Formats: sequence, C-alpha cells, structure tokens
Amino acid sequence: NYNEKVLYFSITIYILMVPSVLQSSSPDQACLQLHSLNESVSVSVILEYSGSNTTIFEQPVRGNYFFQCITFMVRTLIYIPIKREKVILENVCDQTMHWEREVKPPAETFPSFYSRAPSAEVEMTSYVLLAVLHKPKRAQKDLTFASQIVQWIIRQQNSNGGFSSTQDTVIALQALADYGAATYSKNGQNTVKISSSKPFEKVFEVNSQNRLLLQQSSLPDVPGNYILEVNGSGCVFVQTTLRYNILLPKKTSGFSLSVQTANASCADSFRTKFDIILSTSYAGKRNISNMAIIDVKMLSGFVPISSSLQKVRNVMQVETKQNHVLFYLESVSWKTLSFSFSVEQDLLVFNIKPASVLIYDYYETGRRALFRPHTECGGSVTAFTKADGGLLQLGG
Repeated sequence: NYNEKVLYFSITIYILMVPSVLQSSSPDQACLQLHSLNESVSVSVILEYSGSNTTIFEQPVRGNYFFQCITFMVRTLIYIPIKREKVILENVCDQTMHWEREVKPPAETFPSFYSRAPSAEVEMTSYVLLAVLHKPKRAQKDLTFASQIVQWIIRQQNSNGGFSSTQDTVIALQALADYGAATYSKNGQNTVKISSSKPFEKVFEVNSQNRLLLQQSSLPDVPGNYILEVNGSGCVFVQTTLRYNILLPKKTSGFSLSVQTANASCADSFRTKFDIILSTSYAGKRNISNMAIIDVKMLSGFVPISSSLQKVRNVMQVETKQNHVLFYLESVSWKTLSFSFSVEQDLLVFNIKPASVLIYDYYETGRRALFRPHTECGGSVTAFTKADGGLLQLGG
C-alpha cells in the first residue's frame, strides 16, 4: 500500500545496499562507491504512481575514501525496491548466506586452501548485514538471519582480522561490531578444547572477563588431524591460520604488466641508480578497469628519488609507505599506459633478493599481475619481460 520510490545515484561504479524502508521520524543513510574523489552526487526520489520527482540531496561528496555514506530525511514512510546485480546464495549444509554478482570473473581455486571471496562481495554482504541489524523493530528472526551472514563474512577474514582491502575491511568490521553489540550477553562462557592423537591438547576458557583477549596456540604437526570441542553458552570465534611461502601461479588476471629497468649508473658501487619503467594495460572483459594500484616494493637498500616521483604523469596519486611506492590509477584500458621513476641505493646490502611489482584492482584485489624483479650492477641490469597476467620469477 506504499507509494514506491526508487533512489538513483549519479555514480559510475554501483550502488551498495540501502535500507528497504525509509523511516520519516529519523535520518536515513545510503552508501555508495565513487569513481573519483570530489564527485558530484545527486539523489533523486521518484514517486512512480504520481510521476513526480524530488531531489533530496545534491552536493559534492568529499573524503579520503572512495566509498561515502550520505544522510537525508524523507517525509513519509516508503518502501524502496532495489534493483541488484547480485543474487542471494544460501548454503543449505552450513546455513551461511552471502550476496554476489551474477556476472564476475572466475575465481581461482587451490585444493589445499579455502578460496576467499572477492573484495566487492565481502563489502556487498557486509552492507546487507548492516541493513538487517539496523532494521526498524528488529526481531529475533532477523538476528538469526544475520548470524548466517556473519558466518560467511568471518570465513573471509585473514590471520590479522582484516580482509582483502581497506574498502571491505572498514565495512565488514563495522558490520561485525554492530552484530556483536546486538547479540552481546555478559553471561556467556565457553570452553574450547583442541586435541590430537600425538598427543596434543590445548584448552581455552572464554568468559566475560577475557572475551576481548586474543588467545592462540601453535599446532605441533602440520599437516595433521585435530579435534575441536566447544562447550558452554554464548558465541565464540575460532580461526585456524596457515602461513606459507609458496608462489602460486595465477592462471587468469585482469591486467598485463611489463617492468623494465634503464639508465643504470653503476660507477659508484654504493650509490647505484637506475630507472624503473612500468607499463600496464587492462586484459579483462570490460572496456576499462576500476581504479587500480601499482605497488612497487623497493629492493633492499634502495629508495625512490622524490624528484622523479613528482614528475610522474597520468596517475591520480603517488604514495610512499615504508619500502613500497604506490601508484593510484583512475582506470586502466586496453591501451598501454607507461611511466617511469628513479631509484638509488641508500644502504649497501649484499646478496640482494628479488622484490615484487604488483598491480591490482582496488575493488577486486583478486585481479592482479605480479613480477619479482632483481637487479645487479657490475654486470647488467635485468630487464622485465612482458606477460599477460602471469606470475614470473626473474633473476639477474
């Protein structure tokens, strides 16, 4: 019986989840992803039955992140049908639920590892969880539904508690924190026991006094078979972490990356200098990529020359973080984009190991191409050959 209203956003990427019901008695919020900073965003409300249009928000959105949330007021209680490029997936076996796009690049699978979801789907599902948790007149069945979403989200967490990117980590942690607040019980107490036939046994006690304390233990045998037993009441999160140092070849990638070195100056054995030439193009299914980042890890003892970074063109932003140089690209097309910068030796290091050059989609970190450079003076500087989305180890 409600007048239907549809929200339209003047954005290039896509709209994230907004609440299905807008309540006139309190401010409402809608969140979106921007194609570029300081983009002008206009939100229009269309009354489909009456045919009238009303603009309720129009101003430049400014911020340091490419996702923004806007707050606005609506006069009446209305239902908003949302057209999605996603479908609800429910795993009947373990009762987890998440949202994903109907059309997406194929995910890589490895028999020994649990395959994590793309960054965009973690973020998408987290927004759904936020919408469920902040639903007006939330019922117990809503929390049961939310728990199925939470089970899927926490499976995507890495060993440090984060996710694939800043984008999905910020939203996912906010959603998990809100779920924790909604389901908090100060009387919860659990005993978690991990054992094996070696023998090995470790017992963790989780209660109201130490519920925020990270407890961990090393497993003596990997690979090995372990039994996990949980007793008590309340909710407890258990995660196993496997750290490994294996370069897994990537069969598909959304980018082509070429790295070359030039103008090597090896006259001074300590103050070695050379240029790094980066060339990239998009190799995906669309005309252009999302925003992309090229991450150049410095060889041990080398630093970028600041004046050369200031001369780089055709990039949105350049950042230096610790021993990494990050180049932010608004998008990458099929046409090759090339630029260069210079590095010099700041500290004498012997037996220098290869470093990596990586390009990845800001919103889909699984789309990437990686190279591991190595350079030597006294002989020649190794050139990087071009590969379409491969994983190469190049030695000097």
